[in-house]
Amino acid sequence: MQRIADDIGLHQMDRISDLLTPTECQDLHQVLTNPEQNILEEVDRMSKQNSNLDINEKRKKRSIKCTRIMKEWLATVGNSMYYDRLARALRKIGRSDVSREMGKNINQDKSLGMKKYVEDFQKGVEAMKSSMIAADSDKSADRLRWERECKTRQADRQAVKQTDRQADRTDI
Repeated sequence: MQRIADDIGLHQMDRISDLLTPTECQDLHQVLTNPEQNILEEVDRMSKQNSNLDINEKRKKRSIKCTRIMKEWLATVGNSMYYDRLARALRKIGRSDVSREMGKNINQDKSLGMKKYVEDFQKGVEAMKSSMIAADSDKSADRLRWERECKTRQADRQAVKQTDRQADRTDI
């Protein structure tokens, strides 16, 4: 399993903090910096708490302080914590939508990385092929053997015909 720092860069953390209200940001930071408790109880508590939030507070723009705090957290703790802990913390503060979006972004990054790796591998394999293998790569071994035998028989027939002609000339 990879660490958060391997999967989430500063840009991704910036996007996450953009989606959080200042209260949610503080809650997320608190959840991430404290040991995990019983997850199900906390989810219930946070869901009830978030449903009572003032609409104006939900619409507040993110604070620069939140972005700074989350980027500092990523820099200090990101190499020692796994992605699932951040995802659980986001769900715990009632932002499962952000958790899902982050998961999609990570999966897309991994898929693109794998696709690039496979394409580079295929290019390397193509470069390793020799001219002999490339010319005959679509023919089976039996087919190649049959073609060689046909050519040998044809060459033998021509040699016999030529010998017969030479014998006919000497007979004349």
